[in-house]
Amino acid sequence: MTDELRRKIGRMVPPELIEGFESSLRWGADQAWRDAFEPIGLRMPPIEPAEVEAEVHRLVSQRRHLGCRALLDAARRTGVPLEYRHIGGGHKKAFAQCGEVILMAEPLRFVEDTTRPTAYKSELADCLYSLRQLTLPFREWPPQRIDGRSTVFAILQFTLPVDGPAQSSCTVRSIQLVVPTQDLKDVQVRSDVCGNNFRLKFIEQFDVGSAPREQEDKVRVLLRPRRQKRTSEDG
Repeated sequence: MTDELRRKIGRMVPPELIEGFESSLRWGADQAWRDAFEPIGLRMPPIEPAEVEAEVHRLVSQRRHLGCRALLDAARRTGVPLEYRHIGGGHKKAFAQCGEVILMAEPLRFVEDTTRPTAYKSELADCLYSLRQLTLPFREWPPQRIDGRSTVFAILQFTLPVDGPAQSSCTVRSIQLVVPTQDLKDVQVRSDVCGNNFRLKFIEQFDVGSAPREQEDKVRVLLRPRRQKRTSEDG
């Protein structure tokens, strides 16, 4: 089952999406730290302990948004259908769909942390075993954009500790692609996808690099205009 899931993910998910997510996430984390501790303009950098603590707390609360923004940016650049929808409790989450794979991003403090069970994750994880349409509390979930029937739910878990004011604490330590079990108590797939690891572990390992990607997007294939024969008047 694990190899089957890896093969499907490698066939469906463009490696450029994973690489673009990492690039955008690292840039966003660096910019967030600089905005907090090396501000440009009239705002003074934090000096007092209370100010430093407030900025660290702000960075911690920004981690989820950094992941969402990086996924949305990577999906837009690669032409992958995306959504930024309410998930209940006043929160929003970014989703991208690559054929039969639905992706979301999730921050962790430590690499060994596991995903926290929630209602929307449970329903997405259950989609692999069901042919039903999603009934998540997303209100009007556009069926033409994200369709959860018979899909694999995968999470891009990134480690961003932010445990102090040092710039190193706001550096992305790892990015793992995780496919949770149906009950969210364990994982079926967990792989580091930093750098070219996604290509190595999900594509080249199964020789699926040249397989067609069953992915809905807005790309239109146009025929090249037929070239007209030159006449003597054309020179």
